[in-house]
Amino acid sequence: YIVDNAKIFLKKIPRLSLGFYPTHLQKLETLSNETGINIFLKREDLSGSNLFGGNKMRKLEYLMADAQNKGCKYVFTFGATQSNHAMQTAAACRKCGLIPVLFLVNLVDTDEGAPKANLLLDKIFDAEIHIVSVQPNENVMEAMQRTTAIAASYQNQLEDAGHKCYIIPGGGASPLGSVGFYSGYIELCEQLNSLGCTADYLFHATGSSGTLAGLAAARAMIAPQMQLVSVAVDNPGDDYAEKAAALANETLA
Repeated sequence: YIVDNAKIFLKKIPRLSLGFYPTHLQKLETLSNETGINIFLKREDLSGSNLFGGNKMRKLEYLMADAQNKGCKYVFTFGATQSNHAMQTAAACRKCGLIPVLFLVNLVDTDEGAPKANLLLDKIFDAEIHIVSVQPNENVMEAMQRTTAIAASYQNQLEDAGHKCYIIPGGGASPLGSVGFYSGYIELCEQLNSLGCTADYLFHATGSSGTLAGLAAARAMIAPQMQLVSVAVDNPGDDYAEKAAALANETLA
């Protein structure tokens, strides 16, 4: 009943079908037997339109719908040169008839003449790619802020020419993007219910905090007994939890 109640809100929010859902909930039988702990793996790695890029398509289903509804032509987003999110955004844009514009910080030296991995896929999707190098004595945050300013200037040029642009933060970490993992948490609870079990802990990786915010928002509504354990992929900073909580509250709103 509680899960069904939480799903009511989702029906009001436009969403495109871009990924493969529900993702499989797989029990790791051998590891569970060895540890004496029931361990399940939610196969978010199989959710996108290809086998690369991780879990970002959940967020993009809502973000792409919003971009289309607002009549946008270009979609801007941000990340490092091998960003999973940027590549999945490019894939989603091409499915939706939108033009992807990627602003990527070159945290690791990249040979643009011989692109590999996600950057190669970005080019295959014919994304418009802007690579920004980190300057001497500049930290990653400063490089990202400078990249955002460069993107804003380009956005103004396009909009002055009559082209509407849609901006997606790095990792899709916005209130609307996080709705994707509000939905994902509900999906997980339904799968656990169908197996007649509950989970004590949910482990996940966190970077931009968009996934964390969506999970926390849904947890607050339907399953507070399941503890989130968020493993940071980089140095999150002292105010990370506060920012994630704020984003979760914006997602609920």
